[in-house]
Amino acid sequence: MQSYHITKEGDHWKLAREGSARASLTAETKREIISATSTFMKGKEALVKIHKLDGGVQEERTYVTGSNPRGTSPRASSSRGKKSGSGKTKSARRPRRLQ
Repeated sequence: MQSYHITKEGDHWKLAREGSARASLTAETKREIISATSTFMKGKEALVKIHKLDGGVQEERTYVTGSNPRGTSPRASSSRGKKSGSGKTKSARRPRRLQ
């Protein structure tokens, strides 16, 4: 599975494959690069780490190709949920505001 990173570089945001200096995608805002990444990842299996301005990891998303025989589109899962006492992940009630 390929690994990608969304990072701020100068006045724009970029999506780049891990170990590559060349950007796969660029956008003016974080919101735009995340949206474009979802489209770019269709049909691919990859891990995407979304970084904060300070370089720390804000969120990780795993894109997998659906195994549904009707051919559904790939789905994204996020590691952003909260864990309950039973160890199950609950969805966040409200999305975080992007930086």
